[in-house]
Amino acid sequence: VDASCIGAYPDPADRWRCIWAEFAYPHISTRLFVLQDQADTGQMGAAGCLEFDGWQPGPYCTPADWATLAAGRSEFLRTLTPVGKSRHNGVFSSACVTRL
Repeated sequence: VDASCIGAYPDPADRWRCIWAEFAYPHISTRLFVLQDQADTGQMGAAGCLEFDGWQPGPYCTPADWATLAAGRSEFLRTLTPVGKSRHNGVFSSACVTRL
């Protein structure tokens, strides 16, 4: 964990944040390129929201489940915003349902 990130959270109860990319990112000094899909077939299939043979909605996925997945995607994209706006870093985040 980066020392400058730890220093940004003087309360030890908040230092857990430094293991999460959205909080650690401002303290990274090397250039980086983020490659992360917006959906993960493994997670979606485990939740019953995806049939693996043809990419059809799974039998146990309700409209509320799909709404939760969409909200998670939106939050994920929000956390990538600082990287995408950087002049020195980059992002590729496919909206296709894939498994890396």
